[in-house]
Amino acid sequence: MLLIHPSSCCDVCLESYNWDITTQMPHVIPCGHIFCKICLESMTSPNCPLCRKAFSHNGIVKLHIDRPLTSGQCLQEVELLQRLSAEEEKRQADFEAAAEQSKQRKRELQEALERAWLRQQSEEETEVQRQQPAGAAAPPAVRAEMSARRLLLEDFPLPPISGAVGAAAIQPFIFRPATRSSQGPRQDPGLASLAYNARAPSRPSGLALLRPRSPYPRSLTLVDDSPPIIRRIGERNLSSIQQPLMGVPKIS
Repeated sequence: MLLIHPSSCCDVCLESYNWDITTQMPHVIPCGHIFCKICLESMTSPNCPLCRKAFSHNGIVKLHIDRPLTSGQCLQEVELLQRLSAEEEKRQADFEAAAEQSKQRKRELQEALERAWLRQQSEEETEVQRQQPAGAAAPPAVRAEMSARRLLLEDFPLPPISGAVGAAAIQPFIFRPATRSSQGPRQDPGLASLAYNARAPSRPSGLALLRPRSPYPRSLTLVDDSPPIIRRIGERNLSSIQQPLMGVPKIS
């Protein structure tokens, strides 16, 4: 917004500009000269009467007059500014108080949630302890983290090994090749253990099956603290380990 001094006047009619009178409102043309509205409308040619420069009506801009404030107007402006400042300070204080109250409420809700969670955990632990039989080793939560079955191998007794036969007995199954005189019909080597005669040969020559040595220890101690279903699975697996090999006759 462009302002001019209140004492300014038109360069053509020398009349003072007056914002309250429509015809006395100041207007500026593109060349920079200022005229009142009545003088601007009375121009017959589109040229400035002072510098003779052409101008168009689209380039005319209305100006505003700078009015000095009286003492009463100054007091009103000051009071208005003070009132607006006080209202702004009050809004700021209310906003800060609301923000602090919101933070306090948030902390209270968080503490209430933590207390409720701790109370629920305590009730669950009390219920679990009440359901446990007397003398239980550990609560289910701890037992679940423990191993289902722990095998403690106390010792691994090994029989005395002597000679080549003892060294060969370490292998689970060793088949000695038969001699030409005792060689029978050709059989599948993989099925030889199921097709040979159950009677033990009188001497090591021929196809002789040595007694296998069990790879499992003689002394086996079970410390079982697992649930019943896992305990039954462990007993079934242990009994299957102790059973003799199916389909292989014993050699006396």
